[in-house]
Amino acid sequence: MTAQHLTIPISGCNQTSQKQKSSKQAALWQSQKKSRHLLANIPGLSYQFLLRKDGSLSFLFLSPTFQEFFEVESPEMEMDTESLISMIHPDDREDFFNSIAEAAGMLQSWRWAGRFILPSKQIKWIQWDAQPSLQANGNIFWNGLLVDVTSHQQLNAEVERLSFLLGLTERLQSSSDLTEIAEFALNYLVSATNCAFGDVKVIKGTDETSQAFTLTNYISGEFVAVYGESAVAEIETVLQRGIPKGQGVLWQVVETGQPALIKDYANHPNSVSALRHPGIGQICIFPIPATDGTVIGVMTLESRNLQRIEDALKQDLLLAACRILGVGIERAKDRESLQRANAVLQSTSQQLRAGQGTEFAIDIPLVQAK
Repeated sequence: MTAQHLTIPISGCNQTSQKQKSSKQAALWQSQKKSRHLLANIPGLSYQFLLRKDGSLSFLFLSPTFQEFFEVESPEMEMDTESLISMIHPDDREDFFNSIAEAAGMLQSWRWAGRFILPSKQIKWIQWDAQPSLQANGNIFWNGLLVDVTSHQQLNAEVERLSFLLGLTERLQSSSDLTEIAEFALNYLVSATNCAFGDVKVIKGTDETSQAFTLTNYISGEFVAVYGESAVAEIETVLQRGIPKGQGVLWQVVETGQPALIKDYANHPNSVSALRHPGIGQICIFPIPATDGTVIGVMTLESRNLQRIEDALKQDLLLAACRILGVGIERAKDRESLQRANAVLQSTSQQLRAGQGTEFAIDIPLVQAK
């Protein structure tokens, strides 16, 4: 008996195999298409990065929309960790790494928000959320989401700004203590602008006899720790003594009514010689105007970060605070004038009583402060 052989056409087998392969490729393409669609429509960017044991960080994946999100043209930027990190605002970069290190040390979920400077120079606030996964080799793999929270941050900043100005106005209405009002304003602005110290000065005297006297001042503990209490005492002595007209940049502000931002105060030709201290770098002086526009005081801030001062100026925060302080100084000056007038009237009344006898005494009503 001749053996029977089942002959299987090779071409048919190839066709079946090819169809299966095409079907699998089509399914994979559809799956990838769905994934891309999902990633393109989530409110942010999904990402993955690896934090190695040596502390180095590498991005492994970013959503396809990262180019638009970060305003970059080259797709290669997706894996260019250094370029992405370089976009973080210099003032926020250290906090970014410290935040990751803290979350990694406890192997817990991570959330951080900070400013990124895009190629267009626009500031974008980005919130990072991620979940860690410890690998066998000790590296940590992170899966997370980036979200643009710029509008939220701007809204919070505006609410905070308005709350501060409202609080300052309420203190102006309820308190007659000008120093208390000035301290409230100075403490908030020093904190908001990250300053080492600041002060509020009031202009007293007329013409060439004018002097700028310190109403209140603030010096940070960090400044004291670095430069010592003797340096602080020297600065405060100069401020309390008053700065005569013509000495210092502040008189330029008094004359022009415009803020002055000086990046290197110690080497500025018009700086007060006694205040040329190595710890004093960027000085910002703002006019405090009366209702008629005359400058009746100045606010000085020594900035650790000129960008924050400039940001505050864009929001008109500092100038608005100075206008409110101007109203307070005017009221204080009016009270002083009324007190002097009442003292003169009382003295005149007493003299008349003493010279003419009580039967001819004149009762002069005192002027009441409003």
